[in-house]
Amino acid sequence: MADLVSLRDQYEAQLAANGRRVCIGVLTGGQSTRMGRDKATAPIGGKPMAVWVAQACEATGLETVVLGPTDAGTGLECLADDDDVAPGPVAGIVTLLRSRPSQQAILIATDQPFVRPETILHLALEPTADIVVPVDDGYPQVTCARYGPAVLEHGDAWRLRALLDLVEVARVAPEQWRTWGEDGRSFRSLDRPEDIAEALVDYGPPTL
Repeated sequence: MADLVSLRDQYEAQLAANGRRVCIGVLTGGQSTRMGRDKATAPIGGKPMAVWVAQACEATGLETVVLGPTDAGTGLECLADDDDVAPGPVAGIVTLLRSRPSQQAILIATDQPFVRPETILHLALEPTADIVVPVDDGYPQVTCARYGPAVLEHGDAWRLRALLDLVEVARVAPEQWRTWGEDGRSFRSLDRPEDIAEALVDYGPPTL
């Protein structure tokens, strides 16, 4: 199981060999009915969820951008959706890929504060495909996945999972992502206050 420094070195070596640069987009969703507030600013372990996610992303050394009209308290560059794309998660990834031609982008949702930087870098290192997505409990984890320029041809898709039927997809099975040191926490979405409480019982506060 590679540590964070080793994974960064592997990414830099891969970049030098094939020129495939990867950035990260932190997807903020605004007001959440089930959370009762903006999930990005919902506190967990003494910090807003978006800050935990941003710190994990920044620990990878990859360029990180907040996808939304504000930086959600992270201090990072924010990128509002292009006007010609219907609002939603697909708009976020399309806008990011348009702004970084020829790059691939890893999408992380703001309600996944337990995401591991090691898991993000493993996604960056996976072989080339239009989408690289971990699968947990039978479900593709589309808000912890890597997207390539091919998805730009399908900006009218109404949700992220619809993209999986439109482009080449590499699915990462649990048997593989467990070798990364991942236990599934990176994919855990916290949609309600009860989810935060349960996650804290299971994992303790997020750490880096």
